Amino acid sequence: MVSLYITAKETYGKTALCAGIGKKLLGNGKKVGFFLPVHLTDSPNSDSTSNAILMKETLGLTESLEIIAPLSLSSKELWQNLTENTQDFLQQIKKNYVTAAKNKDVVVMEGLSGLSTDGLATLACYRFSETLDAKVIVILGYSKNLTPSDISRVAQELGERLFGVIINFVPESRM
Repeated sequence: MVSLYITAKETYGKTALCAGIGKKLLGNGKKVGFFLPVHLTDSPNSDSTSNAILMKETLGLTESLEIIAPLSLSSKELWQNLTENTQDFLQQIKKNYVTAAKNKDVVVMEGLSGLSTDGLATLACYRFSETLDAKVIVILGYSKNLTPSDISRVAQELGERLFGVIINFVPESRM
């Protein structure tokens, strides 16, 4: 089974990419699942519950929201679990993932936004992708000042887990 973890530096594009990849794979005859490892209850930029509902409908999933998006935590609680209760927490994430991935060829996961060289989203990306043996796709928003250094440290840390980088919202004049 293939696991893809979609994350982003900014707060846009992850759900659309998850849906696009999922629909393409469904069209190719694959059994596709969706998994949201953690929903942050205090994130002002994300409505992960509605994203999970959208993905459930888009991919025609029969699994309940409790299976595809089983865990809601505050940022503080997630940080504590990733730094203090790491093994038990990651085993729970893996158990939840295995349930969501049952009978699937590919599972597309929506990670947190805010990926950088440090911080909660970055630590979650490293820990979840390693625990779930997932390939990582990183979304960056286009900027005239975008340089390889914007992703190089994360790419170095992810190593072979980094599957690709997508630059989103590129103006037509820059293509």
